[in-house]
Amino acid sequence: MLTIAFDLDDTLYSLEAPYLRMLALCFPDADDLPGRALFCRQLDRFEDCFKRVQAGQASKENLFADRQVLAFQDFGIPLSHQKSLEVQATYRACQREISLSDEVRGMLDRLVAAREAGRVRFGILSNGQTSNQWRKLKILGLESWVPAHQIVVSEEVGYAKPDPRIFQVALDRLGATPADVAAGDCWYVGDSVKNDVAGASNAGWRCLWVDHGYGLPGSDQIHPDLRVTDEHQMTEAVLGLLG
Repeated sequence: MLTIAFDLDDTLYSLEAPYLRMLALCFPDADDLPGRALFCRQLDRFEDCFKRVQAGQASKENLFADRQVLAFQDFGIPLSHQKSLEVQATYRACQREISLSDEVRGMLDRLVAAREAGRVRFGILSNGQTSNQWRKLKILGLESWVPAHQIVVSEEVGYAKPDPRIFQVALDRLGATPADVAAGDCWYVGDSVKNDVAGASNAGWRCLWVDHGYGLPGSDQIHPDLRVTDEHQMTEAVLGLLG
């Protein structure tokens, strides 16, 4: 049976929008801040900071703040610890305003109908801290479409994308089997080159890559099964998998 797992951040909703809003609030006089480039760099810094948390070398409560310090440093911009905490608090406030678009809601409605007809299984597989990811999941109301036991968050299970083991956890939660993977019936929908496309490929899944045009390292060397460049194309491609 067709099995689909979705990434959360910057796949089912825009992660960039609240980040850029945060920058505007925290740095109102800094017109020359490289907003999109900073957004991309701090995403790329997540894995380094998460490993430090796992090793007990950093606080998970300040994971976002710590990676902002590193991202800003990469552009030669000093960011104090105190300012990074302000950035973190402001960003979390901006994230409380996130929402699903009507198009994504419509896609999820149709997937639920297909699930009830026995045509598809689908869930969510997301990297991140348990408390942060579940806060966003609840703000977005995603449990209206996806049962909680079919939502996998990396901190909860102890593995993070691109580790193939987290894809196996998702497979088990969704009730799929290695035979479904071998048949090419398991799809992952996500935006990250390293975590989503490479992770899905390493796990034997097929991948629908949501390419936001960030130009992150490795983007020109990957070969997803499907590539889309915006939300409309994503929803159309997902619904196209239903046949």
